Amino acid sequence: MHENRIIHKDIKPQNIIINPQTKQIQLIDFSTTTKLPKEVAEIRNPNALEGTLAYISPEQTGRMNRRIDYRSDLYSLGITFYELLTRQLPFISQDPIELVHFHIARKPKSLTDYSRPSTTSSL
Repeated sequence: MHENRIIHKDIKPQNIIINPQTKQIQLIDFSTTTKLPKEVAEIRNPNALEGTLAYISPEQTGRMNRRIDYRSDLYSLGITFYELLTRQLPFISQDPIELVHFHIARKPKSLTDYSRPSTTSSL
């Protein structure tokens, strides 16, 4: 996808399908994709952004003065992996503007800060 200069812009768990028999992984919902280099980030209303706010890259918010490229998808994939490992999103807010701010200005809680299940058995 990225070799063809296509940016998905909405990578999230709901858009990743895994075939249990073949273990083949497919990305779905290409409704927000764009072909580079035409994409230019601009300041937008956070209620009208393309993508899902919980997984959106800082560049997609239009508040970073940076062009959107393949790294935007990698950021969203990173959030997906974070959620897979911790069972929660790195940033949670009901306020769209606050959520955009979190993606731009905050670091998520480190994975090492999450408690690990005990691997010792009681005798």
